[in-house]
Amino acid sequence: IEVGLLMPEVPPDEAGLARLETRVMGDPLLVNRLVSKDGRTALIIAQMEDAAEMDVRRDTILARVAEVIEADLEGSEIESHLAGLGVVYDALTRISTSDSTLFMSLCYVLVIAVLALLFRRLGPVVLALGIVLVTMLVVMGLYGAAGLDINMITMVLPTIVVIVGIADSIHVLFHVAEERRKGSDPARIRRAVAFIFLPCLFTSLTTAVGFASLVTARTEVIRQLGLFAAGGVLVAFVVTIA
Repeated sequence: IEVGLLMPEVPPDEAGLARLETRVMGDPLLVNRLVSKDGRTALIIAQMEDAAEMDVRRDTILARVAEVIEADLEGSEIESHLAGLGVVYDALTRISTSDSTLFMSLCYVLVIAVLALLFRRLGPVVLALGIVLVTMLVVMGLYGAAGLDINMITMVLPTIVVIVGIADSIHVLFHVAEERRKGSDPARIRRAVAFIFLPCLFTSLTTAVGFASLVTARTEVIRQLGLFAAGGVLVAFVVTIA
């Protein structure tokens, strides 16, 4: 068994290329594995020397690879196709991101319908949706400002923000509504908010701590999810109370 580079460097002349072709086509371990029988198709395997944070850098690397290949093959009749796990993961991320846009839109429609059914008034529905919208803008704005891209894992961030924001707002609005039935005294409403403040605070803190525990994960995208989900929970609480 001979282990080594098949082609340490590209042969500089036609004679060298002919010798390389003869060697490759005469090796049964290469034909139909790395090279087709007719010699018209070859497999080029690229292995990353530094695979750190690959989940975050994958789409950028693949885009650069495609750009280099396109530039090198411009004007030729040679066709190229990218394949492998990295390409599959990248495609799944793009598809999932596209699908998440659709389902997030449907989620908002469902949330609006449920809120309308619960409150039966436009004001509380608009207020609850406003809390979610402001929280979403803050969290996703910080995510983008950090130079991060949405992927298959972190695309659940908007859903988390919606769930937490709606839950906080419903608790506060319902409790304030109960107090309003007893009178419209502003002091009574302030007492209602003060009463619900601590339960919501501790709920938000424990939920944030749970998400923050993900920062101990080995995978970078999981750490990102934990960090920004924890921040989103706290932002939702602040926006709700404010």
